[in-house]
Amino acid sequence: MSTGLSAQRHDSPAEHDTAGAERDTAVVGPDATGVGPDADLHGGKIREAAAALGLDVAGLLDFSANVNFLGPTPAVVAAARRAVDEMAWYPLDPPVGVRRAAATFLDVSEDRVILGNGASELIFLVVACLCPRRVLIVGPTFTEYERAARAWGAEIDVLWLSEQRDFRLAPADLDDAAVGGRIARADLVFLCDPNNPTGARFDRDARDRLLDLAAASGTPVFIDESFLAFTEAWPAASATRRADTHSIVLHSFTKILAMPGLRVGALVVSPELAAVLRPRTPPWNLNCVVQTAALVAFAERDVLAETPAATATARAALCAGLAGVPFIERILRADANFLCLRLARPEATHLAARLRDEHGILVRDLSSFPGMGPRYLRTAVRAPEDNRRLVEALEAVAADARPAGGGA
Repeated sequence: MSTGLSAQRHDSPAEHDTAGAERDTAVVGPDATGVGPDADLHGGKIREAAAALGLDVAGLLDFSANVNFLGPTPAVVAAARRAVDEMAWYPLDPPVGVRRAAATFLDVSEDRVILGNGASELIFLVVACLCPRRVLIVGPTFTEYERAARAWGAEIDVLWLSEQRDFRLAPADLDDAAVGGRIARADLVFLCDPNNPTGARFDRDARDRLLDLAAASGTPVFIDESFLAFTEAWPAASATRRADTHSIVLHSFTKILAMPGLRVGALVVSPELAAVLRPRTPPWNLNCVVQTAALVAFAERDVLAETPAATATARAALCAGLAGVPFIERILRADANFLCLRLARPEATHLAARLRDEHGILVRDLSSFPGMGPRYLRTAVRAPEDNRRLVEALEAVAADARPAGGGA
């Protein structure tokens, strides 16, 4: 069966373009990010931090993972605990109830939904099935796209976004014939919208222009919308609303349902591609606990409906508090449930360590994040009382300023 999305469309990979390769000033560049198998790719390492500090995890406040602060609700937690009693049974396979609930939430037909054990499994699934020889990534962005592509031997090209424009893609950038050529030569394009770690949605005209260029050349585009349901543009801005067959849309329900420890995500693809992907997913990839908990979480429609407005309110209040912290030079515009902060000096690692060691607060140091660097931190938007604690901790650090490396 032809999916219309075969990634191997070229006789040989084209050479990288060389124009505009300076990452700090150019809109685009050919550099790969160099993500290795041992790279520090993720936040949410609360267990490791607790062990290093000799504390219980309850003594830490985790702003390094971007999870819905309205969940998990008591009903979801209770359902998960009841489901543990079913551990001696195999989970339902296929998980038809969760697929139906996910399709309802995403407002698509069930035959377009592929479920996975979180977003990462689905990223690797798509790369494994399409076998791209050349992948174009709009960066800086989530590092699992490159890691999956490298695992399957793909050549990496990165469309670097300008720091001077807060890493935002503008429609004019896509008018450059060289960019269109790079899209056409790619076998798969990755785009994260809203972008992680910067937090902003892409300009709709720019996103649609990119998708149109890709469709014209037959290049599939993988659009990660894992944080879109946190924004007030949800669901109207979703790429699932487009009537094209070359878009592969990802939703990591781990974030919106607040269950990163259980893992659940979904792809929305054409029915033809779904028929190819579905038999290649592992059996029983959603255990009985996550299936039960997800069904209850999806049924709490009032919580899901309240999330964008609650996130926007909490985010605005957090921004107001952070604006008074002297060493925060800039708060990048954000639409999702996290913020990217530019510091006045390249001391992100030092600041993250002080917040952890002195205040029990975890933030995401972006020093090792490809395309970002030591001036950037990412922090989640949490419940108002937690956000106030973060601001107070930052103010305390500012009042007791010490240079990186210690000293009085």
